[in-house]
Amino acid sequence: MSSSWFANSTLTSTLSTLATKVQSTVSDPLLLQKLTLQSPELLDERTKIIAEQNRKEAVKDSLSELLPWETRDVEMEILVDECKEVILALSEKEETFTGPFVLPGGFKNDTTAEDEEEDEELRQARDVHEAEKSSEKLSKLQPLPTILAEFDIDTHVGLIQRLLEIDEKLVQVHSRLSSGGARECAFWQNYFFHCAYARYEAGLSIDEIWSNDHCRGDKFVGERGEKEEEEEFDIVNGQEEEEEEEVIFDELDGVQSNKVEVKSSPSTSAAPTKQSSASVVAAAAIADLVDDLENVDPADLSGGTSATYDFVPEVSGDDGEMDELEAEIAAALGD
Repeated sequence: MSSSWFANSTLTSTLSTLATKVQSTVSDPLLLQKLTLQSPELLDERTKIIAEQNRKEAVKDSLSELLPWETRDVEMEILVDECKEVILALSEKEETFTGPFVLPGGFKNDTTAEDEEEDEELRQARDVHEAEKSSEKLSKLQPLPTILAEFDIDTHVGLIQRLLEIDEKLVQVHSRLSSGGARECAFWQNYFFHCAYARYEAGLSIDEIWSNDHCRGDKFVGERGEKEEEEEFDIVNGQEEEEEEEVIFDELDGVQSNKVEVKSSPSTSAAPTKQSSASVVAAAAIADLVDDLENVDPADLSGGTSATYDFVPEVSGDDGEMDELEAEIAAALGD
């Protein structure tokens, strides 16, 4: 009887301890976060995955906008037809898909057992020759755009679909050579490399399609354009400010008044030498004008054959002061 009581007591104690552990474990926030995939580490990893997916989607949409022979540059559209012809012909050439990046398994052909050894020797010689040609092409495109060097087939899916709808020969060679995995990736990497080289030879920009930085480049060009417009606006304003300099004549009484006052806009930073030279020139000009007026015969001014003198006031001058000046000149002539 006592042994049964001790057994029940031990079982009760064990169950109580287990219940306490379970309760403390369940109340642990870190454990709950891990069970619900809400821990900081998992959330950070999920954010990175989503950001990478969004990046690939953006690149995929951007790549599918232009076919390998197209361009947004209106001046370069004359080269499109020639480039298109070259790129469509790439599907007929084996070397398009075997280099410069290694195609696992090589180029598959329908061969018999009797010709296998001979074809293998010919294939090796051809592969060496084509590798040399591809390496030469690769050197001309260095540095290769990152999106081609670190090829990601997922970002090219939209462009691949467009090409397969246009190029039937590409569909045929793809069904014969492609088998998924690394071979599929190498197949398209080689193909798009030769498309890029065709653009290079035709004179079209490679970065227009295969550039990770083309969006940022557009933004930079936009910022630079705005900066240039601001600089140009400042230059124009500066010229206008310099033109605001005025020469005002307080009074003109016969030949005795050569007083000149030079006003400058507060924003104008002209040197004192510039102002003094302007004063000298203005004084000399008004003195010559007065001398000419003294030598004019009043009869000539009233006659039909008289010479006509047009006084053109400064655009920036004050109308009241100019009227006063004309009145004084008329009074001087009347005397």
